[in-house]
Amino acid sequence: VSDHVVVDDALRTLHVFTGLEIAAVPRARARALRALAR
Repeated sequence: VSDHVVVDDALRTLHVFTGLEIAAVPRARARALRALAR
């Protein structure tokens, strides 16, 4: 997890960046995330 957040005033959101090994993501969750990204 990052040590800071990025504020998006236009969207009124905060973004915290994280990193993880792709192999650690369960297949079903990876499919769901890919579907959301489309």
